[in-house]
Amino acid sequence: MVKYKLKLPTEYSEELAEETGIHIGDGFMNIYPKYNNNTFSYSADAINDVAYSEFVKELIKKLYNIFPSHIHIRKNTVEMKYHRKSLILFKKRMGLPLGPKTDMQIPAWVLSDKKFTIACIRGLFDTDGYLKFRKPFKGKYHSYPELRLTSKSKPLIQQVAKLLEKFQLNASFNEEKESKARPNKTWVLSLNGVKNVERYLKIIGLRNEKHLLKYRIWKKFGFCPANLNYEQKNLILDGKINLYDIKNGGAEI
Repeated sequence: MVKYKLKLPTEYSEELAEETGIHIGDGFMNIYPKYNNNTFSYSADAINDVAYSEFVKELIKKLYNIFPSHIHIRKNTVEMKYHRKSLILFKKRMGLPLGPKTDMQIPAWVLSDKKFTIACIRGLFDTDGYLKFRKPFKGKYHSYPELRLTSKSKPLIQQVAKLLEKFQLNASFNEEKESKARPNKTWVLSLNGVKNVERYLKIIGLRNEKHLLKYRIWKKFGFCPANLNYEQKNLILDGKINLYDIKNGGAEI
């Protein structure tokens, strides 16, 4: 295996800001002296995030000149691990915490530049956000758009809500009720309605195909069912599945 030499960025950039948003969403890092283990990892859905995970891998390669030390696939999760202490210490200096991200906030350097802020928010929504379509009152199809962001960090959700306001995006947030699937407190930020979602996509955008495929279906047909998997979305857009034959409802993907 080719050994790549770690190269740390010497200046801030939009790409570093976007990778920071991705880290805040689906990244985790810690130093375990007892086991001589220094790990930064990125975890995602092994089916619906395949294309986006490849984008993340290439972005990290471009920023730091390294590929994952290990790639693990367990059930529906893919995890890319990087065992470089210098990378972890660099990220820590950039404002990212070791261990749990319960009180995480976007680092100050990201907020110093509008382009950095936009890139970071995009990375955050691509990982911890999801686009869904609800049935309007007395409506038959899932046609009302909602873009959501979830986090265990209330300060982060509050911070993102205020940042979105600066872009004339009307966000609301609340605490999600605990459930078996989410036993810990989770905060949810929502951008509701056509105007909000379209403006978000125009100003900030999304890269993750699992979100974009749903958006394209909605734009083409005026609605998008909630129970589509990645393969179905592509087949619908290719005209190989009749969208009207699919029942609305089910788990959001």
